[in-house]
Amino acid sequence: MANTSVVRLGGLTLCLSVGTNAHAAAIVKGSTNDQINYVSLLNTGTGNVAIKFSTIASDVAVLPTDGTFGDYVLPALMEVPIAIACPVINNQNPVYVTAIASTAANLVFIAPLVDQS
Repeated sequence: MANTSVVRLGGLTLCLSVGTNAHAAAIVKGSTNDQINYVSLLNTGTGNVAIKFSTIASDVAVLPTDGTFGDYVLPALMEVPIAIACPVINNQNPVYVTAIASTAANLVFIAPLVDQS
C-alpha cells in the first residue's frame, strides 16, 4: 500500500455558477486546523470550465486556445469529482478561485481536501 493517500473533506463545498465571462474571485475556506493542499472539483455543466487558484484575487482564469496556455480545464458533464493540488488553504492566507466556461450556465463544485495519510 505504498504511495496511497487518504483524503477527507477539509471545509464546506463552494458552488460557482460559471458562464462565458470570468467569474469574480471567490475565497476557498477550510474548516480544520490541518494544512489543506488539495481541492475536489466537479463540473456538472455542458461546457468546459477553466479553473485558476491563486493567492491574489485579481488573477483571472483563462481558457486555453490553439497554441496557447490556459488554466486547469474541467471537462463538461463530469460524473465524478477529481482532486488536484492547490495553494495552501489556511485561516491566515486566503486562496481565491476564478473560473470561465466555454458555454453559459455551468455549476462547478469546489471542496477543500485534507491529506491525512
